[in-house]
Amino acid sequence: MDHQVVPREAWIEARKKLLAEEKEFTRLRDQLSKKRRELPWERVDKAYVFDGSDGKATLADLFEGRGQLIVYHFMFDPTWKAGCKSCSFWADNFNDIIVHLNHRDATMVAISRAPYDKLAAYRERMGWSFKWFSSSGNDFNRDYQVSHTPEERQERVGRYGKPIRILKLRTMYADAESRLEAYLACNPSAQDEWQRFFKLKQDPRILPRVGNFVRRCSLDELPQFWNIIRGDMSLVGPRPFPVYHVRAFDSEFQTLRASIKPGLTGLWQISVRSNGDIDVQKAQDTFYINNWSLWLDFYILIQTPPAVLFGGGAR
Repeated sequence: MDHQVVPREAWIEARKKLLAEEKEFTRLRDQLSKKRRELPWERVDKAYVFDGSDGKATLADLFEGRGQLIVYHFMFDPTWKAGCKSCSFWADNFNDIIVHLNHRDATMVAISRAPYDKLAAYRERMGWSFKWFSSSGNDFNRDYQVSHTPEERQERVGRYGKPIRILKLRTMYADAESRLEAYLACNPSAQDEWQRFFKLKQDPRILPRVGNFVRRCSLDELPQFWNIIRGDMSLVGPRPFPVYHVRAFDSEFQTLRASIKPGLTGLWQISVRSNGDIDVQKAQDTFYINNWSLWLDFYILIQTPPAVLFGGGAR
């Protein structure tokens, strides 16, 4: 990167402008932290049992008698031989900070899906001593939306919020979810992209060459004609999104979106496709639902083949 070289006075002026932005960022971060602290609580009635160094432990046991529990979701898939690199980077700092958290009535633990013997061996190798538990055998990670089964990824939200299983040609690796977890953990920019689009330009889950071609031409969606015949979907409408995607929208829009059947194609597909983030998706779906007509459906249908043929914005 080429940097402009300027006199000291000019540098100080530029630094002051940046400092003002940094202070504004700090204020916004403080406001966000305050909102996080004010989030409503959830009563947990489900019994979770974890494996740790002292054997079995319930969720209540993890508090160790303190009033607060901080859980770090350490990405360690059951099939992996080692933990996530980025998680390991952060974990190098856990040993020394936990004592300070304890003095503030908080207990901190790490939880992973891998079996405990793998966690224990990796912890010894890395020289860590913090409490690390395995959630293998329970639904803790999935219940708190940090892990999803392949079946859950294929399940979509249909009309009236009813879950539907859509049919697609396979274009991803068998361990697609593990690949996605690891990639997001090591790539902060990819995390931002995922949160905005729930799509990735460089998606590690997709099979090379064939997978990209099939998705670019939307051939993987062809089996969904059977979903239309079954009555789960219509030809035109908002695309059927997974639960985790739908939850990114506000409750009012979720209700509006669930008022009609999802479609095989829609405004999103003939315009921005995967280049449209969740705000664009909301705007286009809202327009379609509030302005529905046979002519609008007809327009979308005749525009779909060119959009599929040229594959613009498809991921």
